[in-house]
Amino acid sequence: MLPSRFRIAERRPGRWPNRHVPAAAGLWSAAREPYPAATVLDDLELCGHDVAGCTRVLARFAALRCALLAAGGLGGRALEHERSAAVDYIEALPPGAEAVALAELLIAAVPEPGHGLVRALRAAAAVAAPHTHGAFALLRAAWAIALGRHWDPLVTAAAGDIAALAHAAGYPGDAVAWERRAAAARTDA
Repeated sequence: MLPSRFRIAERRPGRWPNRHVPAAAGLWSAAREPYPAATVLDDLELCGHDVAGCTRVLARFAALRCALLAAGGLGGRALEHERSAAVDYIEALPPGAEAVALAELLIAAVPEPGHGLVRALRAAAAVAAPHTHGAFALLRAAWAIALGRHWDPLVTAAAGDIAALAHAAGYPGDAVAWERRAAAARTDA
């Protein structure tokens, strides 16, 4: 028999094997993404063979990626390269509210963002329907940017938007969690 330190411990059913990674890190959590704007691409499953829907998802991904990289400090030629790629996708969209919202998001995406970036992210999320993952990713980015810069009214607004989205998508427990985040930001203000 092996010494106890070499035995593989039995895993209890329903327990996450790595205690450092939360078990309930689903869509509605505030968990990190494997790369900027990754959550947006989950909406591709909804598109099937719909080319227009896929184009919307890819344009949203490129614009959000550019905004997140800019907010993270990327600038110069690298940011312009990201912005140029995003513009190509946005130009492929039919004229309408989403194309305008994503173009405004790119304008607000600068290395030292102001409140306009958070507002642009929330506006782009408002026209992202029916793509829940994309709307959530845009709102989570707005929440994270506002939270990192201590813009408490915008933190509250973004968390409230996510709570409303979770309610509409049929996730009341997650909506309550985001309502609590919004309330916490209100009390900090």
